[in-house]
Amino acid sequence: MLGNYFKKKFGKEKEVPAAEQFYSPLRIGLHSTLTINTVDWLTMVESLNKMFTLPSSDLTVLAIGETIQDKAKIFQIYMEDQSKTEFMLQLFCNKDAVSEATLFKQVVSIVPLTEEEWDENMDGIGGRIIELDGIDYERVWGENHEGKLDLVQFDEKIIEYDNDASYTNNYLLYGRKFESILGGEESEMLLVGVEESDETAEITMMLGLPVPLQNINVQ
Repeated sequence: MLGNYFKKKFGKEKEVPAAEQFYSPLRIGLHSTLTINTVDWLTMVESLNKMFTLPSSDLTVLAIGETIQDKAKIFQIYMEDQSKTEFMLQLFCNKDAVSEATLFKQVVSIVPLTEEEWDENMDGIGGRIIELDGIDYERVWGENHEGKLDLVQFDEKIIEYDNDASYTNNYLLYGRKFESILGGEESEMLLVGVEESDETAEITMMLGLPVPLQNINVQ
C-alpha cells in the first residue's frame, strides 16, 4: 500500500539473508535495487498528467505484495527513490512469466471519516469515465458495460523485512490514450480503489505507465 500507511509499514531497515527473502518474478527481492530506464518517457512528459512524476533515481524495494486473480498472479513491488518518493511496480504474470509491467505512483489519498464523506468521495467511481486533474480516463475493466461497476476485490499478502500482513483492496482500472511528440500512441493508466487493513481504509488513485520488461534492471 502507498501513502502514509506505506511509510508506517515499510519504512524500516533491516538486513535479511538472501535465502530468507521473498522473491517475485524478475528475481526481485527485499534487498533489491531497481533501475528503470525512463529515457523513452522523456518525450511524453508534456502529455502526461502533471500529478505524475518520474523516479529521480534508482528505486529501493521496501515490500512485495502478491495476489491471485482469475488464476493469474499479480506481484506489486513497493519502492522509493532517493527523494523518498514512493512508487509501485505491478507485475502481471501468466504461467509464472511476467506478461505486463506498470509503474504506478499514488497521487490521491483520502481517508473519509464519516459515511457522508465516503458517499461524496466514492461518487463517480465505477462509472465509464472518471476525471482527474481535468483529464478524462475511460474504464478499462468492463469497458463495454454501460452502467456503473463495483470495484474488483483483491486479497493481497505483503512481505516486508521483518513481518507480513494481509490487505483487502478493491480496484478499478481506467486509462487514456494520447499521441507522443514522436507521433506514436501512448497509454497512461489510472488505478482507482479502496485499500483496507485492520487499522485504516482509504480511497486511492494511482497514475501509471506501462514499462517494457527490457527497461527494468534488477540489482
